[in-house]
Amino acid sequence: MKILFYTRNNLTEWSKFLVNNLKSPSKILVVSEINGIGDYSLQDEYYKNVHLERSRLYAIEEFGESTCFEIITRCRLLKNLDEDLALRMIGAMLQSVEKILDSFQPDIFLSLRVDSYVLDIFSKILKRRGIKYLGLWKAALLEDHFFFTTSGEYFSLESIDEAKVEIVYDQITSESFKATSIVSTNQFSLGRFMRNWLYYFIRDITLFYYSRLISDIYGYRYMTTGRNVPEYNVKLSNWKVNKFINKNWKAVFEASNLDKTLFIGLQVNPESTIDYYVKDMELSDYRKVLPLIIQSFLDKGFKIFIKDHPNMFGMRNFEFIDRLVSNENVILVPYTASSNFLIKNCTATFTWTGTIGLQSALAGKCSIVVEPTYFLEGYFLLLDDVNKIKDLPDLVENYQSKINSPEEGKELLKHALNTYLPGKMQPLKFDSKDAELASGTMKMIETLDKILPTL
Repeated sequence: MKILFYTRNNLTEWSKFLVNNLKSPSKILVVSEINGIGDYSLQDEYYKNVHLERSRLYAIEEFGESTCFEIITRCRLLKNLDEDLALRMIGAMLQSVEKILDSFQPDIFLSLRVDSYVLDIFSKILKRRGIKYLGLWKAALLEDHFFFTTSGEYFSLESIDEAKVEIVYDQITSESFKATSIVSTNQFSLGRFMRNWLYYFIRDITLFYYSRLISDIYGYRYMTTGRNVPEYNVKLSNWKVNKFINKNWKAVFEASNLDKTLFIGLQVNPESTIDYYVKDMELSDYRKVLPLIIQSFLDKGFKIFIKDHPNMFGMRNFEFIDRLVSNENVILVPYTASSNFLIKNCTATFTWTGTIGLQSALAGKCSIVVEPTYFLEGYFLLLDDVNKIKDLPDLVENYQSKINSPEEGKELLKHALNTYLPGKMQPLKFDSKDAELASGTMKMIETLDKILPTL
């Protein structure tokens, strides 16, 4: 079994540890976009072609205009670039990908889930060639577990232990539950905001000049900065988001008509769980979709409570939040507000793919979702077309939950947990000298050695 393992510059130590300890592959080749990282770099072939007009034409010839448009629209970088440059980058990267696949001919492609145009191209070409893409990611509900997904697909290999279902059910329905991805901090101060702003300010300057020093100005890593991706442009004005936070939100909530309340849990943006999980590209445009959802519920007399993702502190654009909360019936709650309180007490919730959708369904509420990996027919109100947004309030008022007891809730939770596999997944924070991280990662490697030969 031959495995092509894709890595990035910030995953080097984790990648080496994983590759050096995997026993199941007969051969494994580590590929990256940057020279000097891994066994093979896509960079040289990419730069042979990225400046050429024929690369733009090759992208259109191989993928077609509609697929090229999709690749551009889903990528946080390409959608903000000149179209000709974006198409040349697609064509050049496509030729680099094809070259390594032709020469190595892997049986399995192992990487993180799709979160850039590079992995999107890999995914499409691998599918065309019948090669399995296994995307690894950290489990949101259970520590020391991971799961497989490429672009949000449900991928279950074994049934979860019933005892774990009980443990997770108690945790996820508790008032203090937090998904494993949420930063563990209650510090939302000006000092922390300024540190974030300074970090991104220095980062943008460093990556800009370093990319020119090493002649990699069209590399994804070095272009994905605030210069090209608006969400990474951390403005000082973003601090003013805090002025919209209603510290008396609970009193406002208790004075509301509880039969007409909607809780919206914002996700991290940009994020692969929206950009690549959501099939309808219009629905993946959070800047367009959120105002439409809010207005549709306001028109029906709902009061809306919005909570931003704690990891977005300082990152969320002030003008965007200003637009969302311009109506007095839209309440922005603090980062520290209990999501479970709002989930259990609001009429309905909305999230694209976030954990809040599952929590809401388990609470017997009307959970509006787009395309999460945990989706199961009958347990959610699925939004699959932007034109159906106007119908959501009426659908909410007529919604009947399928979950009327903890036992029924545990069946849904088991469906979600059946995608989880034992092993710690901390690629960005990995340190082989950390005994706990190393041991947990070895457990993940043991799981991979057990599963990979069966695929």
